[in-house]
Amino acid sequence: MSSKYHLVVYGAGLVGGYISGTVAASKEADVTLVCRDSLAKSIANNGNFLQATKCFDARGKPVVTREPVSAKVESPCLNLVSDPMSSGGGLLAVKARGVPVQCLLVTMKRISVQTALLELKSAGFDEETRDREGEAWFWKGTTVVMMQNGVAPSQIVLDTLGKSLNVIDAMFPFNVTHAPNNPAHFIEGSTGTVYISDTPQGQQLAQLLTKAGIETTTHHDMAAIQYGKLFLNLNNAVSALSGEPLKKELSQFQYRNVLSRCMNEALAVFARAGIKPHSFTGMPFSAISLLMVSPDFIFNNTFGLVMGIGDSATSSMYEDLVAKRDTEIDFLQGHVAELGRLHGVPTPTCDRIVALVKDIQQRKVGIVPHTGQEILSML
Repeated sequence: MSSKYHLVVYGAGLVGGYISGTVAASKEADVTLVCRDSLAKSIANNGNFLQATKCFDARGKPVVTREPVSAKVESPCLNLVSDPMSSGGGLLAVKARGVPVQCLLVTMKRISVQTALLELKSAGFDEETRDREGEAWFWKGTTVVMMQNGVAPSQIVLDTLGKSLNVIDAMFPFNVTHAPNNPAHFIEGSTGTVYISDTPQGQQLAQLLTKAGIETTTHHDMAAIQYGKLFLNLNNAVSALSGEPLKKELSQFQYRNVLSRCMNEALAVFARAGIKPHSFTGMPFSAISLLMVSPDFIFNNTFGLVMGIGDSATSSMYEDLVAKRDTEIDFLQGHVAELGRLHGVPTPTCDRIVALVKDIQQRKVGIVPHTGQEILSML
């Protein structure tokens, strides 16, 4: 490794793979990717290259040329740490190499944050180890950046490992997919700006990602950002239940009707709880919900969000059901329902969507397509 900024990406799914490939190819930083053995083998089968393709410009318009950028493993800019059983040894291996880490970017799903906590603790990223080791503490110059769906994952780390540790939040806004038959090639499926907590370390990472080609900014109120993302992510479950790609699902009135009901419940809960989410479109959230129930010809010809989604892009929850994995439903509609119970606001639509997703999840049957009318009839 060189003496440049060292970015460790822990959780090399779609988001982690895309960021790693893009940053390493740009040579803006040295990247260590902590990944499952399966991804390491896929990269080896891809000529030892990790690839990423950008499909949209900063305004959300499709780019004409979609040539992938590539980074070769064992070049100065990209190294792999393979965790064969995902057993929690990846960060110990990073520590054993002895190369200082400026940023540890945790991109695993929210349901796996407890795994991250265990590995951080085993690798010595906690107040007790820091205080005992003093200047010899390996992580003394490291900022841990938590990039998950839902709200305040950094607070879970601070509450568990120590409130004085350097842990901040980030929000990744767009969908990523694999190239057909190539798990080592990550493709941007929609568009958006990455947000990171507005700290000196967050500003440094934001500058690095922007230079690498991932539009990034900082914000002083990440809770507002995360609740704004949660509001839009309520569509993840509707998309997963539809069995359709995002763009096709959103183009159909009945699916949008389901989504609008979820959004209206979320807005009622937010209002009662005093939560003020950030709008990424500049449009009031109530207007977004209202636009969802506009006729198809109006929605499909006016709503800019749809224009920034690739034809084949799917939601992360859709991908989870396809792979028969647990989903993040508890942190989306489930979080709205939990807040609703806490503040005395009924959330019947969100409650039912949670139940429908969990039924499919528990049966591990993959995608079970529902028409919009079928979902509406079950609400």
